[in-house]
Amino acid sequence: MDDGSGQILAYFSLSIKEVSLNQNNETKISKGLRKKLDGICKNSERVNAYLIGQIGKNDSVADNQINLSYILEEAYTIIDKANQLVGGRVIILECEKAEKLVALYQKNGFNILIDNPAERLITMYICVR
Repeated sequence: MDDGSGQILAYFSLSIKEVSLNQNNETKISKGLRKKLDGICKNSERVNAYLIGQIGKNDSVADNQINLSYILEEAYTIIDKANQLVGGRVIILECEKAEKLVALYQKNGFNILIDNPAERLITMYICVR
């Protein structure tokens, strides 16, 4: 929140989501990546992940200096606290298949996990720090 006006500068939501690692042949997930995400098993079919959703910035606030890196750092701070209590290895987000959007998340350390041609969203991941 803006200290002066009390307006919301940016927001995000967090939850837990079970991700199916059994995708169609076009988006096959390697055994090495399955083991990295699961932590133990290279044949894992599902993994629980922290889901970052609804990331947004209030552009109506003049001189809003908030950027995606800052929003993600705030989300990571909360995820770190949850991770200390309940564990976890993976953070995911789902976004539209817009080239600039995907590149922006990749610049912030995310990698494509699931890109099913039949779906309008892709799933991207980063490992918990």
